[in-house]
Amino acid sequence: MNKLKFVLDSNVLVSAALFKGSIARQAFNRAAVDGQILMSAPVWAKLRDVFSRPRFDQCLCQ
Repeated sequence: MNKLKFVLDSNVLVSAALFKGSIARQAFNRAAVDGQILMSAPVWAKLRDVFSRPRFDQCLCQ
């Protein structure tokens, strides 16, 4: 059977990365478990832009 495919907005991905208990994280986790997450080059570019801002200089994943 083919896996479900999900496209998530950059805002959802940022929220999922930052807020463990958020609806965005729940959506991301569900998409990762139940299917395949697809992302376009513009979404990757936006994520790089957002996470390269001074606010995120200290990595939260250390």
